[in-house]
Amino acid sequence: MGAIASSDDDLLRKIIAAFPDFLSMDFETVENFMLTHGSEGDANYYMPLPEGGRQKGRCDEVFASRGGGEDLRWLQGSTTLTSGSTTVVVHMSQVGSNLDILKRLNKIYRSYREVGLNLVGIFSHPTGYALAPDEEEELVSTLKRARIAFPCVAQGSKRGTPPALRSGLIDVAKARAAPTSPQSLFRWLHGDLEFMSPLSIVLKNCMQMQQEPSAGYAIMGLEGSLSMSATALLWPAGSTRDSTEQEEEFRRMLGNFEMDEEEVGAPLEGVQPRVEGEEEEEEEEEEEEEEEEEEEEEEEEESRSKSARRRRKRTQVKPTEEGSRRKRRRRRRRVAEL
Repeated sequence: MGAIASSDDDLLRKIIAAFPDFLSMDFETVENFMLTHGSEGDANYYMPLPEGGRQKGRCDEVFASRGGGEDLRWLQGSTTLTSGSTTVVVHMSQVGSNLDILKRLNKIYRSYREVGLNLVGIFSHPTGYALAPDEEEELVSTLKRARIAFPCVAQGSKRGTPPALRSGLIDVAKARAAPTSPQSLFRWLHGDLEFMSPLSIVLKNCMQMQQEPSAGYAIMGLEGSLSMSATALLWPAGSTRDSTEQEEEFRRMLGNFEMDEEEVGAPLEGVQPRVEGEEEEEEEEEEEEEEEEEEEEEEEEESRSKSARRRRKRTQVKPTEEGSRRKRRRRRRRVAEL
């Protein structure tokens, strides 16, 4: 732990003199209070990786802005999936209920950053759609208050905007049921798994180092996993590059999977990068489809209205015809009586 600045030391002495019970408080309680109520000001606690070697693979082609809710908007710092020695991708949403996880990730990043741990937090709405601008602003403030040091980015894993109720609120059930975008990093990492957060996965050279991702509080065990696998995953102490043994292990893995280095981390087959103007064309097509659907609904409504009017006419005519028949029968009976 670094030395306390003289100005901070004077302030702490004044606080303790005025409130002696402060010394009996649990440190974690004080820290949580500061994270929740502290003022972030213009402070920036982001700490970049040291310059050095990079990982192999093409997964940075997947981790890219694609428009339509899938743009990358860096909240603090920036990185790539091939920076450092090993990458931990964490999809997150609400910070409040996951503050303990965020703090643990921050501790892990600070502990292993110098040996190349590349940790990136990807934030979105809990249903997987992109955050609204005001939600991003609030998140930036939270990251500062929590003194988060690793790079964080806002990006949706689902295309477009979340479905809404008539009230304007998000239709959570429909939003959760919507599949993740075929081009999204989440789909590349986790296949058809329903979007969830927090969810983490460890990558090295764009290859997954875990059989299954870690979800929820299981992420807390990440530090133990890194410690046990440091020799294989992280740079050797005092170096900013993979060791000869790590390089050889990568080549062995390629041979085991019968892969070429150019294939590692490639985008999903059939998913092509978006080209300029494609987003506008898709939006126009979507608008045309919506207009066609509205026209069809109007036609169906008109057809139902016509059918209802015809039914009303038949019900109105029938009593009249029945009444006429009764009158004719009464006349015939009178004639017969005469």
